[in-house]
Amino acid sequence: MVEKVLSLHKKHRIAVAWAHDIHTVSAIYKAVNYGLADATMIGQSSEIKGICRKAGIDHELFRIVDSDDEVAASLEAVRLNRSGEADIAMKGLVSTDKFLKAVMDKNKGLMLPKAVLSYVCAIELPAYHKLLFITDPAVIPEPSLEQKIVMAEYGANPAILPLSLRLFRAPPGPRSSRSWLSGRACLSRQTPGSPCRHHPGSVPSPPA
Repeated sequence: MVEKVLSLHKKHRIAVAWAHDIHTVSAIYKAVNYGLADATMIGQSSEIKGICRKAGIDHELFRIVDSDDEVAASLEAVRLNRSGEADIAMKGLVSTDKFLKAVMDKNKGLMLPKAVLSYVCAIELPAYHKLLFITDPAVIPEPSLEQKIVMAEYGANPAILPLSLRLFRAPPGPRSSRSWLSGRACLSRQTPGSPCRHHPGSVPSPPA
């Protein structure tokens, strides 16, 4: 998968809200190390640097922006995307409700008018030869037909998703041979047939 992404020759700027956990920092480090991304880590700089130190990661690889709490960090990640200073807003150790509140703010958020906010989960299983994408077990439990069409587009073509996608390997052991959910949320916002204002090249096909 890494080779496929590298072949696209695209580097994205990721703004991480409340980058206070080792899993987030390690995942971002890999993306930066592969040349896939530039990262802005938002949170308490001393905490972020401490996590990097424990993981043996050079914090100088990242731009670190100080933030007092997870709410402020989420708002800053969204602001960077709105201003064009970042391409992707990624959820760190911030709670989902606080992150989504910043994303969905009517005046300062990332939602487009009449857009559908959905969830796509990517699963990598050692017992299966492909990645699995699941949508939408979390955000829209009872979607309308129109919403289902948009969700299917997001799930079929993850390249159109302008927010974060994080992939995790299923851990070894008996559970990894079953459909064990090992992914994290991927949030998408886009009106079918309309370009994303931050990603003009990412336009999903309109429903037939």
